[in-house]
Amino acid sequence: MNDIIRYGVDMAGRFLQLAGCNCSTGRVVINRLSRTDLDESEPEMIDSSGRLQFSIPEEMAIIKRVKVPPDKNRDGKELAEFEFLSTLLDKKEELYVDITAVNGGTDYLVYGFHRHLIDEKKKFYEKMLIKPSGYKLRASALADGYHHFCWREGGELICLLDLSLSGGSFCFVNNSRPICVGCIANNDDSPDGQNEIPESLLSDLKATIQYHTAGLFKAGYTAPLSLVVVSGITAGNEINNAIEEKLGIRTISPTIKTSLFAPEIVDRAGHFLVSLGLTVNDR
Repeated sequence: MNDIIRYGVDMAGRFLQLAGCNCSTGRVVINRLSRTDLDESEPEMIDSSGRLQFSIPEEMAIIKRVKVPPDKNRDGKELAEFEFLSTLLDKKEELYVDITAVNGGTDYLVYGFHRHLIDEKKKFYEKMLIKPSGYKLRASALADGYHHFCWREGGELICLLDLSLSGGSFCFVNNSRPICVGCIANNDDSPDGQNEIPESLLSDLKATIQYHTAGLFKAGYTAPLSLVVVSGITAGNEINNAIEEKLGIRTISPTIKTSLFAPEIVDRAGHFLVSLGLTVNDR
């Protein structure tokens, strides 16, 4: 397993989205973006010597925002993990725990993943592709994809959104730092992959955005939500316009850093932010 060739794989509904990069020249160049409908075919082979990370949907994780008191004698992440585990019935050895500092001191986003679910995912991808080297929460990968492969736009507070018609993941970002993550589900019977968004999903999205924006305001994030950036299988102008009209907030597709991509695939990069984020920061 080497760190020159890296892959990120994400399940969006029935579609498997894969990004591949080559770092042999000393810089990251994305040279592969592929989408496979698993109802119709198997994914193409990838280099068995590469590293592979996969996404974990938010509904498979325990997500909590934890505030801990400043303590010079103890590590903040240790305190956050202790507080997180104290609220659960699960034993520590049953979980993988991932911790992200929100404001550099007292607030943390803590994610718990049941080990047996992660192990099942590892076996699934090893059988289909290669043995994985790591994983990320889907919304975390979305943020990494945006920060590493897109030009930053908007004001202090923005919302990243990755959509398919089975639902999607979101990540609120304050000054480039993820501060709130989650998902929305779609129970509409429309076929996945078409370039329109059901009214039921739009309504759920609006309620979700408003709920979390209000919560962030109470937590001290007073900057208004200035921008929604939409990626994913169904991303495009029609989706953006529908979301902007519903939310009353400017909504755009990501602006890609074209120099990081092979020319023949750069026009598709905005649909793959989660997979792209999985090529970054192997855990």
